[in-house]
Amino acid sequence: MKSQMKMDYQKIKKRLGYSFAFVFGFFFGISTCVNFTIDAKWTDFVSLAFTAAGVALGYITFFRWWRNKKKDDSYRVSKDYLNALNEVQEVIREIDFQYFYLCPAPGLLVEGDEVSFKRIKQVDQLSHQLYLCRVNLVNAKSELNFWDVNLSAAFEKEHEELLKCLANLKVVMTGLSSQLFHYYKNHSNEYMTEIDRHKKMFNGYLKSIRDILNKRRSLKFDGIFTFK
Repeated sequence: MKSQMKMDYQKIKKRLGYSFAFVFGFFFGISTCVNFTIDAKWTDFVSLAFTAAGVALGYITFFRWWRNKKKDDSYRVSKDYLNALNEVQEVIREIDFQYFYLCPAPGLLVEGDEVSFKRIKQVDQLSHQLYLCRVNLVNAKSELNFWDVNLSAAFEKEHEELLKCLANLKVVMTGLSSQLFHYYKNHSNEYMTEIDRHKKMFNGYLKSIRDILNKRRSLKFDGIFTFK
């Protein structure tokens, strides 16, 4: 559908170009004929000139509108991509918050089982949201390409790395939540080794994701996107 839209723009452009050339040539031919006509008047030439000028003005006005619209759409999809990054940031912040209270740590007050199981359920829902965030990010990148917008060389690699980290983070979350569920269900410290191992991996991927998201602030808008 996207490729069809792009082809439609090209067809409109070509057709209007051909139409302008035809109309201009037609009136030029008529004016030549009139020049050899005995009854030709100067008002005929003025009328032809104004008509040709009107056609030319309409042609120019359309393509100015078309270029401006394409520019506006390019900036719109760029903002959509940044919004997709913001969604990732919000979801991982909430995930980190829930795990902070779920994962046992020295000096941390242990919450009741009911609260802990609610947090685990919330993390499961957030895990699905994280998956959707990754899908939205992929789609937003695809929209950029359609409107002739590219990620800069400096951020293209960060985008690919971010997708990998998000996928890996979700896998680690599955294991961590499973260990935490059994820990609170059985009240046994035998799960602590795996909890600690998964939490370290979680923290590693979380840091990588945050570093990438923070880098977009240092690059700013012009450092993230390139426009054709």
